[in-house]
Amino acid sequence: MSLAQGIRAGRAFVEIGANSAPLEAALARIKGRLQSFGASLTAVGAGLGGVSVGVLGALAWPLQLAARLETTSAAFETMLGSAEATQAMLAKLQAFGAETPFEFPEIADAAKKLLAFGSSADSVTDELRMLGDIGSAVGVPLGDIAEIYGKARVQGRLFAEDINQLTGRGIPIIQALAKQFGVADGDVRKLVETGKIGFPQLLKAF
Repeated sequence: MSLAQGIRAGRAFVEIGANSAPLEAALARIKGRLQSFGASLTAVGAGLGGVSVGVLGALAWPLQLAARLETTSAAFETMLGSAEATQAMLAKLQAFGAETPFEFPEIADAAKKLLAFGSSADSVTDELRMLGDIGSAVGVPLGDIAEIYGKARVQGRLFAEDINQLTGRGIPIIQALAKQFGVADGDVRKLVETGKIGFPQLLKAF
């Protein structure tokens, strides 16, 4: 059974294929080939003067992308506990990225934050989709909303700072909570101060 991982960098894509080998082994092979190609270009460049410099500069981004993917993969494996779970997560995140305007590095960073704050591997993509819809609507980075959301999960309730961060980013959380509780907008902060707005209410508001 084959696995294809497409990681978006700007408008460019790097397709990484692996049969039954771990993702790290595939990455190592790719980096080795790119580095060998770069060494060959360097040798050729000795006879071409400055021409090879631009070529090698163009080669730098796939090397950087491979290194970034390797680091991301290692981080997820630490959090998820296995290479198989990591491959499944990366596949889900790549599929999510193909359906949204968000770039893979931003998606991966937001996913790591959600996992760190207690989200399950099975719920991450659904939560990213919910947060991504909000972020796209108000022009807020996905990672920012993921961090606020994750902290609220750990806290178990909303604090004034959370409300300020959300409203400061243009997210109409006060109006959504007011509607949910059937109170005026001005009463929402009082509910927050008395600890009556928990994470479940935030989730419902989102």
